[in-house]
Amino acid sequence: MDSHNLPPDSLRKIVHDLNGELFLIRGYADLTLGKIEAHNPIAENIRKIIRRTDELENIVQNLRRKQQALEPEN
Repeated sequence: MDSHNLPPDSLRKIVHDLNGELFLIRGYADLTLGKIEAHNPIAENIRKIIRRTDELENIVQNLRRKQQALEPEN
């Protein structure tokens, strides 16, 4: 079975799990950034993580829309 033929329940679980992981990563990045000095060299790396999680959250939203389109209407 290729990824285009996943059952809607499988896609729902993938989207849910990915969203949860991104939430945790973003949360820890925000907490870390709040605890270090703005000029700390690590701060830019943390900001990159935050930007990337924002981009990935957009991908998750697109997956969620696809998942909803695949669900049968009641």
